[in-house]
Amino acid sequence: MAPILDADPSNWLSQLREHLGVERQSQMYLSSLTLPATHNSHATTDNIVGWAWQKMEVANCQSSDIRAQLDMGVRSIDLRIGKDLVLRHGKVTLQGHLRDALHTMHEWLDQHPNETIMFQAKWDYWGDDRQPDQDKAPGQVNDMIRKEFSARGLVLDQQPKLSECIGKMVLFNDNGAGAFPLKGPEAPRTDLPGDMDVIDAHWVHIQRVLEWALGTSSPANQGDYYEIPCAQQSLDKLENLTLDNLWNDITNVKRPIDFANVINPRLCDWLLGNIHRRGEGRLGRVYVDFANPDLVKAILLWNFV
Repeated sequence: MAPILDADPSNWLSQLREHLGVERQSQMYLSSLTLPATHNSHATTDNIVGWAWQKMEVANCQSSDIRAQLDMGVRSIDLRIGKDLVLRHGKVTLQGHLRDALHTMHEWLDQHPNETIMFQAKWDYWGDDRQPDQDKAPGQVNDMIRKEFSARGLVLDQQPKLSECIGKMVLFNDNGAGAFPLKGPEAPRTDLPGDMDVIDAHWVHIQRVLEWALGTSSPANQGDYYEIPCAQQSLDKLENLTLDNLWNDITNVKRPIDFANVINPRLCDWLLGNIHRRGEGRLGRVYVDFANPDLVKAILLWNFV
């Protein structure tokens, strides 16, 4: 068994680059890593606008702000935007603007100049007549990064090598609009009995996707991105709320925290228990709700074996 190197969560990519050496990191894509990622990174309780949404706890996905997430080792940030690039989580407005989140990441990189942050600014607004604003959003995002964050922002039409993104916040987009697309094999969909909102069934699915990524990723396809979604989103079930069904829908929805309380400890145990099976494979971006230091470190340590 290869030894696991200890890693400082706030500077682990810097340590990894030293471990790899200049020549090797110039040949490796960013996609060749296993990256701790947060789902709806800005959606903390403090950032949710509206007393009712705060109390229902269906829109809050993180307990730590973006700076704290980066300090604990997260390196892929998931931002959701609506009209005028205001931050959102689906139909729920969040305090702050995309510019605010970019400032936070920019300042953090000033203090950690050898790290790299991947991020997406994904359109996530449910409302009437949204298409004109949605069509303009990618250009607005790109313009803001190039004009206001050129020292740290990186907007490319293809993914970078590790040596090309030192000290940068790298924009990506899952659908390829506004930045380089993340292309890779699609994770298999698992047919399971019952509703996937059943937490145990959700965990079975996560395990199968973890095993699939471990078995199919290799140096030969290091340019392909893998994604392991270990978070649960409930907001889509509340899109058509009315006064008549309000109470029934809210009381029957599993909140993101309900899933995280069960899934996160299981995921942490799986990661630590299977780390020496990694070989030359990777898990890609491992998305979690309510990231915590122990879980994030269990993810990032996969890069050090």
